[in-house]
Amino acid sequence: MAVIRRQSIHRENQTLPQEERDNISRQMFMAIINMLRGYRRSFNALERAILDELQRAIPEHVRQAFAQRLISINMVQPILGGHEINLYERRNGKILFGSEGRVVSTDASILIATVELHSADEMSCLTASLFCGNGVLTSLEFNRPSEHADIEKVSAMSVSITPETPWT
Repeated sequence: MAVIRRQSIHRENQTLPQEERDNISRQMFMAIINMLRGYRRSFNALERAILDELQRAIPEHVRQAFAQRLISINMVQPILGGHEINLYERRNGKILFGSEGRVVSTDASILIATVELHSADEMSCLTASLFCGNGVLTSLEFNRPSEHADIEKVSAMSVSITPETPWT
């Protein structure tokens, strides 16, 4: 029975147009490569909670651009156990810094905010610094690796916006 099933699946795959089979193969290959490189396509629960908290704290006139930047990020790269999280928008193999996600008026790399995570659990008690470069959000940097932090154990978060941030 299993042999017949495998043959029918094999026949079904052969009926797909070559272009579609190539596209599926390319997507699977890129997913494996990204996994090996340490890339993700979306934020984890901890990162999402921090970004949501920051979005509520930033000036109202830049919230839409900030939200647009979060939507456009399609490559999340945790480094050193989540000590640093680099955020990219990648299209056709190129890294983009789209103007629709621009929240600060400078192209320099600047600290825009610090988020304190309060928890009885030492692993979840963190400080996250959020940076913009080329006017858009580019990274989160933690005071220590965040890979074992649990958002469920965080009792509170407090956001400190960097004074004199040059918002757009």
